[in-house]
Amino acid sequence: MPVEIANQSSRLRLRFINDIVDGREQLMSRTYSGIKTEAEDSQVLNAAQILSGLQTKPVKTIIRTEEKELIEG
Repeated sequence: MPVEIANQSSRLRLRFINDIVDGREQLMSRTYSGIKTEAEDSQVLNAAQILSGLQTKPVKTIIRTEEKELIEG
């Protein structure tokens, strides 16, 4: 059965190393919503790198999350 996909939303999450306690990293994150669903991954990565440069904490990971609606076609 064919399935149609409707993009609903896209978010960008940056995870930072907040502190190191007893040799273990303590992480914090910032989430940015309203990312255009049609934006290329390379464009989102470029924006994340620019945002990372404005932060005081080192970035550990960059995550893009997309929500999609599956519709039976």
